[in-house]
Amino acid sequence: MDVVGTGAVNGTNGLPFASGVVTGGGALSTAVTGRTASTSSVSFAAGSGTGNFQESTFAVQGLTPDSIRITYNGATSDLARLGTGENYRVTTGTVDEYLTRVMRPGTAVSAYTYARLDFTNLQDSRIIRFVIGNDTNPANLSGTASYAVQLDGTGTQLANGRVRSLNIDGDGTINANFATNAVNGTLTVRTRTSGVDNDTATQSARNDGFSLTGTRSGAGFTANATRTDCLFAEACVSKSTLSGNFYGQTGGEIAGIGVIDETATSATGLVETKGNFAFIGAQ
Repeated sequence: MDVVGTGAVNGTNGLPFASGVVTGGGALSTAVTGRTASTSSVSFAAGSGTGNFQESTFAVQGLTPDSIRITYNGATSDLARLGTGENYRVTTGTVDEYLTRVMRPGTAVSAYTYARLDFTNLQDSRIIRFVIGNDTNPANLSGTASYAVQLDGTGTQLANGRVRSLNIDGDGTINANFATNAVNGTLTVRTRTSGVDNDTATQSARNDGFSLTGTRSGAGFTANATRTDCLFAEACVSKSTLSGNFYGQTGGEIAGIGVIDETATSATGLVETKGNFAFIGAQ
C-alpha cells in the first residue's frame, strides 16, 4: 500500500496529499499535480461469472488541476474532471472509463473506484479499488489504536446455479497493537442485489460477520477475514483478505483494499460470494 512521489512532507511517502486536499478542495488531480502516486490495487472482472481478482500497481499522475493520467497494467488513459467534484471520465469508442472518490474522505487519505468498461468485451472490463494518502512514518506508531471503518465495493454471488451482481458495504473496527505488530478486529459486510428495484434489493440484503487477524509491518498491514456467522448446516471456507496502511502524522487514520472470497455449502447447494472493496476509517 505504499504511496510514492516527490517533494517531501508529512510521512514517508513524500506526497503531500493532505495539503493537496485542503488547498485543492478535495481534487485528486490537485493533490498529485506534477507527481505520480503509485499504490497497490485490487481489481474485479465484472463480466466473468463469479469474477476473478487481480492485484497490481495502480498509478495516478496529476496533469492539471482538472485532469489526471491513469496507468494500469501497462495501459495509460487521461481522464478529465467533471465539474468541481471528484469524478473523472473519458469515453473512447465502446470503452468507458471513470474514476470517483467513494465514502467520506479522511484528512490524510481517500478511497477511490476506477472502472474500465468495455461494452464489446465484458471479460476485459474491470472494477478497481485503491486508496491514496499520506502514510505514517513507522517511527511515529506506538501503543495501541482502534479505528472505526466503513466499506464500499461490488461483487457477484453464485447460488442455485444463477449469478447475481452485488453491491457491498458495511462497517467495523480494526485494532492495532504497534508494540506487538498484531492487528485484529471485526467487520460486518452487507451484500445486496444491484441493478434491481429497491424492494428486491432490500429483500436480498444479507449481513455477514467477519473476524480479522493480521500483522503490521512498517506503515502497512495485512489480515485474513474469517466468517463468524456460518450457519450450523453450512460448511464455510473463507479466503477473504485485507491490505492497508496507517495514514497521517501519527497514524490517526487507516485505509486499504479487501477481497471477499467466500464459499458456503449447505443442504440447498453451493453459494459463492466474491467481490472487492475499499475501506477507510479513523480513531
